[in-house]
Formats: sequence, C-alpha cells, structure tokens
Amino acid sequence: MEHKMETDQGVGPEHVQEHAAQQHRDILKMFGSITVGQVVGPGLGNKLPFTVSLREAAVALVDSGRSAVAVADRYGCLVGLLTENDVMRCFFEDVDPFLPLDEWLASGMARAPLEFFQRISVSLDDNLSTVVARMVRNSVAGDCACHHVLVREDPVGVSGRCAVLESLDIVQALQQPRMWGKPTLQQFAAETTVEEVMKPRESVFTCPPSDSMKDVLRVLLMTQQNCVMVVDEDGVYGIVTPRDVVRAFAEGVRADVRIMDWLRGLETRINSRIVATSATIGDAAALMVARNLHHLVVTRPGTPTAVGVVSSLDIAFYSCHRAMPESWHARVQREAGPTVGEVVAEEWHSHAVCDRGATLAEAAAFLLGSGRTSAAVALCDDATPLGLLTDVDLMRAYVSCWPRDYTVERWLLVNESSRPAILPPLLVTPSTRLTEAATLMFRAGRGGREPCEHLVVKGAGFGWVGIFSALDVARALCSLGSELDVSKVGVDQLKVSTVMKPAEAVPVCSAHACLREAFTLLMGSFQHALLVVRDDGSFRGLLTTRCALSALAEEVSPETSVEAWLASHPQGDLPRAISPDAPLMEAAIMMVERGLHHLVVKEPDSVSLPIGVLSALDVVRGVASARATDPFTSLCWLWSRWGPSSCALWPA
Repeated sequence: MEHKMETDQGVGPEHVQEHAAQQHRDILKMFGSITVGQVVGPGLGNKLPFTVSLREAAVALVDSGRSAVAVADRYGCLVGLLTENDVMRCFFEDVDPFLPLDEWLASGMARAPLEFFQRISVSLDDNLSTVVARMVRNSVAGDCACHHVLVREDPVGVSGRCAVLESLDIVQALQQPRMWGKPTLQQFAAETTVEEVMKPRESVFTCPPSDSMKDVLRVLLMTQQNCVMVVDEDGVYGIVTPRDVVRAFAEGVRADVRIMDWLRGLETRINSRIVATSATIGDAAALMVARNLHHLVVTRPGTPTAVGVVSSLDIAFYSCHRAMPESWHARVQREAGPTVGEVVAEEWHSHAVCDRGATLAEAAAFLLGSGRTSAAVALCDDATPLGLLTDVDLMRAYVSCWPRDYTVERWLLVNESSRPAILPPLLVTPSTRLTEAATLMFRAGRGGREPCEHLVVKGAGFGWVGIFSALDVARALCSLGSELDVSKVGVDQLKVSTVMKPAEAVPVCSAHACLREAFTLLMGSFQHALLVVRDDGSFRGLLTTRCALSALAEEVSPETSVEAWLASHPQGDLPRAISPDAPLMEAAIMMVERGLHHLVVKEPDSVSLPIGVLSALDVVRGVASARATDPFTSLCWLWSRWGPSSCALWPA
C-alpha cells in the first residue's frame, strides 16, 4: 500500500511555517505542561551491557514488557537502542542469536544506533508534546525507531541514567487526565471513538495460516506496520505483533515454523484484544494498559467481524492528528535499492567518454574493454557529452559495412536522424532509486520498440554523472547488503523461469548463416541475443551484440559464417548456463562476476536445446514487474473476494 504525499499547489513557505506553528500550539494545548518525567515508565537507569547476546536481550524485553531497551558499553556509556524491530530484523535475516549487541549495533542494520540518538532523545523536563511531535517526525522519516524516544538525564553526553519512553506510556497518560487537570486531554479520551483512530481494513495486512514465521516477518518489515492478521476464507485466526515475534525469538522458535501451528501455543488469544468501533479512546487505552497490549482488533459492535486495528502508536499520533497535514502520514516505501548515482560512482567505466575522433573499430574495442554496452561521446570542445553510442549502433554499422576507420563523430552526425533520440524520460537524476530506474527502462522499451537498456544520469545544469545500464541493475542487486534489502526491491521470490524469454520467443539462426544475416535478424527482432543451431537441431552457441563488437574490432568479414565465428571464439571458458529454478539474484551475481549480459537457461545436465535466454534487460523487467505489483494482501481485499465471513474472528 502506498500513501501519496500531497501538497497544496501555490502554498508558500510562510504558510507551511504557520501551519507547523499552529500544529505545535494544538499539541501543546492537548498535553499542556505534562512533562516526560511525569509519564516515563519505571526502570530509569536500566541498560543492557553490549556484551549481552541478541537472544538474552530478547528475553530481557519479554520479561520487562517493554518494546525497547538502552544498550551501554563497559563504562556505562550509551551505544545504542535495541528495539523490537531489531529483533524482528535479526529473526528475518537469520542472524546468529548469540551475536553480542555491540556487533549488531555496528552491523548497519540496527534501528537506532548511536548516530540516531540526537533524533530520539528527550529530557525529563521536556513537554509530552515534544515527544509526540518527535515520534511523528521520525515516523515520516521511516528510518528511525518512531514509537520510542530515549529519556536521558544528560541530553548531550552518553553517560548518566536513561529510560525508554514508548507509545504505550503516552496511552497510559490518557488514563490519568485528572492528575494534571487538562480538560482538553480528558475530552479527547472521552469523546474520540476508536473508529476515528484505527487503521481501516485496507491498511491491515494479512497472511494465510499456511505461511511460515519468516513470511510473516517479511510482511511486518516490508509494510512498516506492526501487526499482521492470520486470515483465510474461513475467517481471522489470530494477530502477530512485534512483541509476539520477540517472544518467539527468545524461545528459539524456528523461522520456518508454520504460523498457525505457532499461534495455537500462544497464551494471548485474539478474543482478549477486541475493542468495538464505538468504544472511546479512553476505553481502548484502559484495555491496552490493563493487558499491556500495543494492538487491539477493532470489530463492529455486537459482531465478530474485524474492520481494523488500533495501536498505541495510532492513539499517540491521533492526539495531534487533527492539526496534522495529510503529507505527515506514515507511508510504505515503494522506491527501493541504491540510487543510480551510487551505482555509477562505483563503476568508473559508466562515466568514461569515448573520444569523438575515435574510429568505429576503436569505439567497439573501447566498449569491449570496459564491459559496457554504451559510451558517451563528447561532440564539443568543452567535453559535454552530446551523443550516446551503443553496442546496437556499432552492430548496425558493422552490418551496413561502414568503414572501420570512420570516426564516431561523423557516424553519429550522419545517422542522427535515423537513431532514436535520448527522450526526457531516459534522463534521470542521481537520486533515482533502483526500482524507479528499472521501471523507466522497462516502460521505454515496450510497444515493439527497440529495448531501452541505458539511462543518462544528469548532473547540475547541462552536466552529466554517467550512464546507467541494464547490467548496472544487476550490479545494484549484487550490492544489496541484506535479505531485507533484497525483499524491498522485490526480487527475493523471483526465479529465472519467471522473467526469462522462453526459447520460442528467442530468434534462431543456422550455424551456416553468415554474421551479416545473423546480426540483421537480431536487429529486426529487437533483441540482443539469438540461439545458433546445427543442421541436426542441436544447440551450437549464443550470438549477441557483443559478438558484433568483437567482429568489428577484429576486422572480421560480415560474410564469415557463424560456425566459423563460434569456432574461433569458444564460449566454454565462461560457462553461461543457469537453471530455470535458480533465484534471479543468483543469475544477477553470475552476470556481474563473469561480465555477461546474457545467460542460457537449461535444465541441469540437459543436452537438448536451451529452454530460454535470460538477459540483463530481463533482470530489469523482473525488478520493474516486482515493483508494479503489491505482494501483500489487505483485510479489505479479502473482504471483497470472500465476503465478510473472511473477516470474522474465530472463537478462542
């Protein structure tokens, strides 16, 4: 699910500043002079030593009933905050449960390492309004422990006592409005209904009872929602929250356990966490505090039908929601992966420039040596790249028998009218994420047009940063540092067979055909590889656009037979065969490590024809298609498919 960030057109910075100021006044009106020190839970001064293992830390969280704990070094100085989300991430990534906390905090995957402390720290004297506003800001940022703040005696240093304030503590404050005599707070708790605050069913994600614990973890982490309902067409069996996951991790539950089998062993049943839509926030808060629950299932009064979920974080947010613009709502991040700027910065060939005076043969050798499929060409003395030379351009020049010593500049100028221009959608900024770049490539090459496998990464003004190619998409996949990062891009469950071109869709030529005929067939099919077969129908090899580059650079006659070419350029040194059942990530790694733009898809130990071909562009298509589909099923979708019965709670 994606919530678009909307802003009013024509709204100036003065209006935005006034809106923020009004919001702060409204929050202050709600909480008034209530300070953090008045609501912070017990345990000020409790810290876990960083030598404690992840499993021991999970046990400590379970025993304390808290959702986060501060971590200190051997001198008692703060080094990080361990949250329930950290434990979920460890569980999902299959991290060693006996890994010490200091190593986890240094892994780059921790939710609240030391560098985030300034953003999540408050003092005992801060107004509660400050806490709520900070939770909202951190939630929008999405990279921080949004439902925790660190209460510190010394807001600057890392020593001294501290405690964790969580959203349930704010809910508990709503239970005691008379303590501070705040009519606004009391009115909010008594008059606001759960239905006004809850996440509706279209925002509640689900999984079937047959899913594993790891499947559930994936939904929790990917959607950035802290609950998942276990549902099928017969109804709702239970709810899984981060606290449940922490308990499972502490008890050594396997990640491959069937979630329904695990739910049966839980002490907390779904019927113990039900609240009606007509109930007040005060009622919901009382139930949460009494049972130490962060999440309640919302039903229609007098019915077992679930219509949403309300959390302690929802209540904390809604306390200032009426003054909060829509653009502050938390949203699921859809664009994922490294930026194109980060990828091209790691690959120096991506911003290398081919000299305009180079010959076509030299340009072909340049692309072969760099492993790239295109190069920028500076057509002016100021070295501004105004042309883009691709492997398809050079294949076209080879087939058309252009002189090898013809300069790149002259060839580009003569053929400019017949070459596809660099359209605006193919110019991207360095901040463009991998998933968006892959989508742009995929869309630009649809409709029977020549495939697009290059994006020009523009810089400031008329400058440029480099060229992002289809193989760079595979490189970007290989750079992903964790299993969750791979899941966010959406390729974790894709196999080669899902995105490959089947053999019947790949052009085929006889080994007796000449190179000119074979490359002409390639150009006419708008593909970059073809299968070569012998007279008996057996597979001989693969002919690609890079073969055309080699032929041009080596001055091989276009009338040379494909058989003769393959005999002089054996393909056995770098095996390019991959199984159709292999994960797409494995194919991307093979492409990058071996510098291959195409892989032959074959069943293991098969001597027959390949069943397909996988190209770097197919990898692009896989990333783009994964982004285009929502892999998560909402309660609303189940309602529309199976009717209200699918949202009915099963009796305990």
